[in-house]
Amino acid sequence: EEEKQLEIKGSWKSIHDYARDNDGKRLADAVEGRNGAILSSIDAQTDTGWSALHVAAMHKSALATASAIELRGDIFLQDCTGRSPLHDAAANNAVEVLSHLVAKAKRGNLQARDKLGNTPLHAAARAGAWDACRYLLAAGADSKVANARGHTP
Repeated sequence: EEEKQLEIKGSWKSIHDYARDNDGKRLADAVEGRNGAILSSIDAQTDTGWSALHVAAMHKSALATASAIELRGDIFLQDCTGRSPLHDAAANNAVEVLSHLVAKAKRGNLQARDKLGNTPLHAAARAGAWDACRYLLAAGADSKVANARGHTP
């Protein structure tokens, strides 16, 4: 019955739930449906601005991240604080998720800034996510970029 309901309606809640639960197949089904009809936007946002990619990054859901990217999810979509899924993956030390996001990003876009001027590298450093810091630096993130307060990562 749930699958039938998704085919008819879809909802941002189910998309976000599937992203959280790392269920890439159900995420794809909720967006595209069984017959390829678009049921819901992969970039649908909650009241806080979180997309399925934000939620997947926060929960280290690599399979859901890969599915959302395949469904053309916007990896630079910002939430209400200006954070992108890259910021969330970095802050949560989600290196496998970062690998999917960085593969889709261009080198310069690793410096995407939130409303406080923080880059994903700032987010990782502030959270003590050292594996994510190393990964971002190896991918070309600039450690000399200062945020709005003049702080570097």
